[in-house]
Amino acid sequence: MLLILCIPIAYSAVRKGPRLLASHGVYQFCTTLCRYADEIRAVDAVRTERQSLSLAPVAFLDGDPAMPRTYVFIVGESANRNHFSLYGYKRNTTPRLEAMRDELVIFDDVISPDTHTIPSLRKVLLFPELRQGDSILSSPSVLTLLNSAGFTTYWISNQAVNVEGATGVRLFAEDAKHVSFLNMARDEGRSVSYDAVVLPELEKVLGNAVERKAVFIHLMGSHLTYALRYPPEFGVFSSTDDIPTKPWRPESAKRYVNTYDNSILYTDLIVSGIINAVKRKGGNAFVVYFSDHGQEVYDTRPVRGQIANDPSKHMLDIPFLCWFSPEYQRRNAEFVGRVKGAVHKPWVTSEFAYAAAELARLSFGGSKPEKTPFSADYEPWARYAPNGSEYGSLDK
Repeated sequence: MLLILCIPIAYSAVRKGPRLLASHGVYQFCTTLCRYADEIRAVDAVRTERQSLSLAPVAFLDGDPAMPRTYVFIVGESANRNHFSLYGYKRNTTPRLEAMRDELVIFDDVISPDTHTIPSLRKVLLFPELRQGDSILSSPSVLTLLNSAGFTTYWISNQAVNVEGATGVRLFAEDAKHVSFLNMARDEGRSVSYDAVVLPELEKVLGNAVERKAVFIHLMGSHLTYALRYPPEFGVFSSTDDIPTKPWRPESAKRYVNTYDNSILYTDLIVSGIINAVKRKGGNAFVVYFSDHGQEVYDTRPVRGQIANDPSKHMLDIPFLCWFSPEYQRRNAEFVGRVKGAVHKPWVTSEFAYAAAELARLSFGGSKPEKTPFSADYEPWARYAPNGSEYGSLDK
């Protein structure tokens, strides 16, 4: 078979010369196939390397490693906190979370480290300072830490698995002991897979006999196209009368604002549903929710989406909130008090891995609690957008 493919290539080489050879369809196919095979081998090598990563020994800060625990981390998508009524937005986009406001710890000055999912979550979930090779992909992750502490770890994703690329989020999602990708669409922009699909998967995990479990849930959230992120009954915002007119916000743009706000309303259902499921389970538990990045939806300019080299604050402004079970609060009263006292501190989730360790009440050789706003030693540092601009200088 290979000989048959090579005949037309050799013919082109003789008749047309090497300059024209590169334009030959069969040649292009073969070189692309070879490059893909090389990439797969490289990724397999990284994946094998990641399987050997460990952050042991790990100590439990609450002093009881045998205690059953349920920790849930919700990773949202493209959620701009400025469109959450929980954060003061004029439309009632988060009624369920507002109904449980007294149970939540709501941080109001948190930004993402990047405007796009893959670079953001690499910074959020990995411990880059602890990497064990030349590439950031050799860094241990929050999942590595939890595995080292004896947790059974789960990654439940409604993101389209095929669009992330071989070195995308999936590579370190597979640090989890159990991985479920529920959205098999090839074109994420046109994918219709509502985030409610994660709820039955979570219930299965909560119902199993594993005593120490840590669950990461990756939502589709408000990923473009917004109108595909919620079922028809959540199309609540349809009028544009309450959306102020701006030079960059014509009537067509206002309709996109409606679909975006509807997607936030649906996310409110999912996040509150996850919290309620964990609440029903009881025991020593917490839920933390944040988004990978924000989203400009004609808030300050004629743009919907994100632009890494010219970001606005809306592309980085994200929700960040925690729910702690009564048992968790009882056992960690002093720590929970520090978390509640940190809600107004400016922070960026590039140091989330260290914050996750604190929330999980874990200490290890690379612990740096001073990088989290929960610490008395935390000092806010200058926050920068991916283009190097200082956050405070960006459009609001």
